[in-house]
Amino acid sequence: ADNLKFQLAAHHLYDKSSYPIIRYEIHNVIAIDEDLHKAFHAYMGGSTRSCTAEDFLEWLKVQSHEIFRGCEDEVAFEASAISNIKRRIQFLSSVLD
Repeated sequence: ADNLKFQLAAHHLYDKSSYPIIRYEIHNVIAIDEDLHKAFHAYMGGSTRSCTAEDFLEWLKVQSHEIFRGCEDEVAFEASAISNIKRRIQFLSSVLD
């Protein structure tokens, strides 16, 4: 197998500026590949635009084939990622209420 090298980025599911109350909440941050991080923010219209976990979930669903292509079990990885974000949304919504 080829050596896979990539840069990790910390992505805030609910952006830091619009949701300062959960800026440091561990459930609001996920580690993703830097290129995917840039792609998500480009999809949203730039890194200065507000984003939510729901936005990320929608993007993940739309881009899942591209993101998980080549994985041994693409369907399982996609389902796991979507489930993870949904759990975080559920937890964070109780904090934001």
